[in-house]
Amino acid sequence: METSFQNLEIARLPSGDLRAVWEMAVTGERNRLAREIHDTLVQSFAGIVLHTEALGTSLGVNPLRSKRALSNIQKLARSGLAEARRSLQALRPKAMEGCTLSEALMRAAESFSTETHLTCDFKQRGIVLGLSAEVQIELFRIAQEAMTNVQKHARAKSVWITLEFKINQLVLTIRDDGVGFAKANAPRTGCGFGMTTMRERAQRIGAWLEAKCPANGGSTIRVVVPLAEDGETLNHPIK
Repeated sequence: METSFQNLEIARLPSGDLRAVWEMAVTGERNRLAREIHDTLVQSFAGIVLHTEALGTSLGVNPLRSKRALSNIQKLARSGLAEARRSLQALRPKAMEGCTLSEALMRAAESFSTETHLTCDFKQRGIVLGLSAEVQIELFRIAQEAMTNVQKHARAKSVWITLEFKINQLVLTIRDDGVGFAKANAPRTGCGFGMTTMRERAQRIGAWLEAKCPANGGSTIRVVVPLAEDGETLNHPIK
């Protein structure tokens, strides 16, 4: 697996610390993948096992319950397969090769609408600036994670994704009109549901992420990437 370490100021470190830096980076990536697998594939498999057991007890006795269990198994299997494919894509740095961040977000919004039957609107504002591949990939993955959360937990009807290029910053916003994290039984701290992973992705590109979960419903994920005067990203991790 290829990993970019351009954000780490390795040149300033004593040679004896290089291995420690490498091990920390690898450990962080493993922890991130472990969380993603636990939150997606493990839960899907656990659900499949549960419904398979229900199917076994109702088979030949309760046709309606058997049919319902089989339907749930199929849904979980499809969801797990989709998550596995997304995880594999996340491991490939060339996942966005051939298209810009804006194009990738537009396609993701269209696919999301088709797959979930929810309204998903993407808009781009400001003068487009060149961004590093790392920044584009991490922002795209944050948007993907946010949309997955909306699909699974928000019970929303609409999602709005905005990519706004400003003079000194780039802002990615994902907003929905769902019930909000509180009513979805998520922890209030950080609004839950993959926030740790999204924050880590933001920090990796020197950005910061804020989540708003108003009591009256809906949620907003906002990622701000500082930009230098020449339009280049100030691509340094936040301490």
